[in-house]
Amino acid sequence: MAQAASEQAARLRTVETTPAEPIPLAVVTSAGKDVDPAAGLMRLFKVEDRLRASRSRSEYAHALANELLALVGARQIVVFSRRNSGWKTKSAGGRWSAICLSGLAGVERDAPLVRALETFVARRATQTDPSRTASGDAADAGALRCLPLCAVRKTDRELVAKYPFREAAWLPLCLRDGTCFAGLLLLRAHPWSADDLTLLERQAPMIADTWTAIEGPARLRPTPRRHRFFAFVLAAAAIAALALPVPMTTLAPVEIVAQAPQLVTAPINGVIADVHVRENTMIARGDKLLSYVDTELRNVYVLAAREADVAIASHERLRQAAFSDEASRHQLSIAETEMKLRIAERDYAWERLGEVDVR
Repeated sequence: MAQAASEQAARLRTVETTPAEPIPLAVVTSAGKDVDPAAGLMRLFKVEDRLRASRSRSEYAHALANELLALVGARQIVVFSRRNSGWKTKSAGGRWSAICLSGLAGVERDAPLVRALETFVARRATQTDPSRTASGDAADAGALRCLPLCAVRKTDRELVAKYPFREAAWLPLCLRDGTCFAGLLLLRAHPWSADDLTLLERQAPMIADTWTAIEGPARLRPTPRRHRFFAFVLAAAAIAALALPVPMTTLAPVEIVAQAPQLVTAPINGVIADVHVRENTMIARGDKLLSYVDTELRNVYVLAAREADVAIASHERLRQAAFSDEASRHQLSIAETEMKLRIAERDYAWERLGEVDVR
């Protein structure tokens, strides 16, 4: 734990040669005379322009943590966010989270020093400052204050003792209605003067308004916990309502029309003897649908078959007699034609009989 604390403190430590002071409103020569009273104001305006040029919350937080260092005489700035905490400035509740540190690209949330600073802000920065509020109530909970970093909890004192910048100034950032949504913890080695605090107080409204313009007051304004509880209850009730059975059917007149209608005609004239499929039954090609009464067609076939047999026998008799009988030889061609006719009539009767079953 001590090794991790030392590594974190080393990453956040900057080499301090002389005490850092805020930029004066006039550049002073070595002789102590002002030569350019507007130089300090121009530097202040440039810093404000860089802050207003930010386009996102992350970009703005990095600009605050780095651009304000020389302006206010801080050696380390930690940007805290209190979004969606659901509390006004006069309350000491809510969770403060470090979102950006000077000189670092990202914040290691599990670093011991970061966790110590978050706990320090949550416990000290939102408490009343008796020196600034005569009544001693909680109305000053969101005001600018100086906080010695040695006032951390006992478990973090050994860690903070190795950190070189132990003089802290807390600058809250609030909406117009007094809701404190973020804050800056400014750290350096020597105490903060009254002039330093005055400069910070003058910059606080500009910083808060710019942040509000980037994200919008609706996103920065917290949602009370009771409203979130009711929203959770309503969401749970809506999910439970999905489990209730809901009838999804209805009765209405309907007419089924074929997409490609086709006329079906009877292949023969007759009386239907049997229907082999029921209504609304799926059928396939070749299935037997119905059958006609085959009495007449069967009798026609039997008669044609017998006449064909007689014609075949007569043709065979004349063919054998044609070897010796001249008259039989002349009748042979007629008998052959008669035989072919009777065979054709028999085949036609058989084909008609096969149309009795409609498929």
